[in-house]
Amino acid sequence: MLPQPSLQALLDSNIAPSPSEAVLIEEALTRLIEEVNTRRTRLRAVEHEIHRHQAVLSPVRRLPPELVGEVFLLLTPTAPNHEERDKLLELTTVCNLWRKAALLTHRLWNGLSIDASIPSGAYDKILFWFKRAGSLPKSLHYKAGSHPCRCGDEYATECCATRPLLIRLLSEGPQLACLDFNLTSLTCLGNAIHSISTHNHVTSIEKRPWDNIQTLRLRFGTSEYRQNWHDPPDMERSILSQLPPVQSFHIELPSSRSALTHTENSRTMTLSSTTEFVRRLVAFTIKWDHAGGRLFDILRNCVNVEDLTIDLGQIPLVNDHRPDRRSLSTTPVLIPKATTLRLRHSSTDILEHLQTPSLTHLDLGLNGDVKEREQCIDVVSDFLLRSGVMNNIRYLRMHYVPVYSVDLRGLFSSLKGLEHLTLDNVDFEGLLFTPPAGTDLPSLRTLDMINIPRHYNIALDLFLLQLRKDHLSCNVTVVYAQSPTTLITEDQWYQSSFSRLLQTRGTPPRIILRVFPTRAMPSSYEDCDSD
Repeated sequence: MLPQPSLQALLDSNIAPSPSEAVLIEEALTRLIEEVNTRRTRLRAVEHEIHRHQAVLSPVRRLPPELVGEVFLLLTPTAPNHEERDKLLELTTVCNLWRKAALLTHRLWNGLSIDASIPSGAYDKILFWFKRAGSLPKSLHYKAGSHPCRCGDEYATECCATRPLLIRLLSEGPQLACLDFNLTSLTCLGNAIHSISTHNHVTSIEKRPWDNIQTLRLRFGTSEYRQNWHDPPDMERSILSQLPPVQSFHIELPSSRSALTHTENSRTMTLSSTTEFVRRLVAFTIKWDHAGGRLFDILRNCVNVEDLTIDLGQIPLVNDHRPDRRSLSTTPVLIPKATTLRLRHSSTDILEHLQTPSLTHLDLGLNGDVKEREQCIDVVSDFLLRSGVMNNIRYLRMHYVPVYSVDLRGLFSSLKGLEHLTLDNVDFEGLLFTPPAGTDLPSLRTLDMINIPRHYNIALDLFLLQLRKDHLSCNVTVVYAQSPTTLITEDQWYQSSFSRLLQTRGTPPRIILRVFPTRAMPSSYEDCDSD
């Protein structure tokens, strides 16, 4: 090996090394490369340790498990299906913190969605899933299948509503607060009830989950073939009379195109023995696009209903067998305890036949019919006056309805107790809060403007709203459907003369504005329905 000074001199010179010197230089080069690789390995190890120490000090590590659990709740549906359950379980394998957070968040585990394809062997896994929910109320969602059940046909196989797993869960499984039954026909429901009643198990009837359900949702989807929908009129044979004594009931009846034949009308589609069942209800939702006068026969029994939702499927209430409008107008259907009334895919016509003396929350999800521009506000005002609740309304929501601004202003001037107003996709042509309307909303605290008209001058209208007396503040939320002519942002509002004109030094602003980005107009009512 060359001495170090000789090696250095050779490296500094331009003289080619001899063969023996070249061999020695190659050996020295090899040792240097090995040393570099060794040091690189040590450097990577040190960098890895640095990252580990930084991870321990990361703000994410300092998040409390309760907050991580809230994030998981935002990522997980209330009743996850098979794929959604797998995603949640994957989150629990990331680290100990995430697993602890998921297990501490009981709301992640109190809902479950299954279908007819789930095997019977999954029973124990479902019990284990619900066990993680602790004492929280549990809900089960069951979907019969993507294809209509043909259990009524001559050569039909097993009914999709009598799967052993489902019957076992409803007969001997955990207690359920809510059952969401998505079936094809009334026949499937009858088959399920019969299977539960004949299930052989030591569990007493008093402890069966089926008999202790608090909320029941029945959904009868549209079938590809027409069904024979007839509930036997005999009370002992009626399928609906065999339902558990729930307090909250949601029923979505099949559409007319699947439930009725070409020679039938909705008179032939019966809901037998509903009187006593409906009288027990506290919350009731019904979706029936061909109810006609039969709907009022059911509503007359809603003597204890406090929360009522009616969905007419965008079909006019008065059709080929129109009810006696004179009789209903003279003696409207009284729903004495209803504090909340929601209309879905409907028109205001139905309000002409109702009376709700306890109403405080009115949610009008209409069908966008142009005739509403002429009648909507008059019908709503007459309904509130007839019910004697004009000063009692605390919440008003209007969705998908054309109206005149002057009519809206007239209604607002009468709603002295209104605290929360939501206008969602309401087509109006002018200002809403010009006097007296703006100054006559003394209780308004929350205003939601969603999908506002393009030419609506919101800055001027908000200024008029803040002219109200007593220096009341109002939280205003704006969501643009498309870029409006008069665009306003939060910064522009707080810096504008409109906002600062009535604001004295040291006092909070009277209008607290939040503006959300423009979003596409929803294609259907469900896309923007908050319920």
